[in-house]
Amino acid sequence: NLTSPVELAQKVRRHVLDLAFDKTSNTYELGAGKLGRLLEAFQNTVFALSCDRTMDVRRVPEEVKHRSELMVTGLFASSFGIRLQTKGADLFASDDTARALEALAKMIDALNRPNDLPEELHRLNILARSRFKHLVRVMVDSQVAVKAAWGSPIGSEVKARASLTNLRLALQKLEASEDATQQTIKRQARLVGVDVQSDFFALVLDDGEIIKGKLSKVIVNKRFEVPSFVNATIEESSVVDPITDREKWSYVLLNVAPINKP
Repeated sequence: NLTSPVELAQKVRRHVLDLAFDKTSNTYELGAGKLGRLLEAFQNTVFALSCDRTMDVRRVPEEVKHRSELMVTGLFASSFGIRLQTKGADLFASDDTARALEALAKMIDALNRPNDLPEELHRLNILARSRFKHLVRVMVDSQVAVKAAWGSPIGSEVKARASLTNLRLALQKLEASEDATQQTIKRQARLVGVDVQSDFFALVLDDGEIIKGKLSKVIVNKRFEVPSFVNATIEESSVVDPITDREKWSYVLLNVAPINKP
């Protein structure tokens, strides 16, 4: 008999996540490429969920990736079942990994309520939202239903499942609106370029990163001073490219207000 995730987690002091993929045909077989994409999409979602929702996350810090990496430790006979564990003993039940795996299991359960999904998704940071949406797309593309069971070293557990029908409905709901992977933020930055004719702006952030995008129609007649330090109001969107599996970010400048900065 297979030990439950929570029983094993308490024994080995590692988080345990069981995933079972149900196919309508060839139940105990799954294409290697499809399995690889599924596991990668799950791992990338866990990485993003491990970042606090209040963080300004466009890239997951390397230390977060190190703490939240999942290891395949076995297969089991539950359709196509895969057992994953965090690496190394987790003597203190790390908060970010626990939060990520619990949130992932709860989001899988939320897939059964497509109308509530956008609200549930907005509890996450924007990177986690776009990666979870991509995960749903990968499961639909792979034609699988999913069951998930998470257990933690301190005895917490969550079980969830989503049928292929509900996965399809959820994806339709998410694809119908960009709101799920969009947010409006304020940043202090240096405005280094504006071209109204080309509908273009460029900002340099405090960490030296340059972001470029389009101008909102409401500010195209605004007078810009370049270069200058500004409080910028930006609408940013994150979408995972279904071909490359990488995030694509886009920006719209909604407003700028000059600030004095030495």
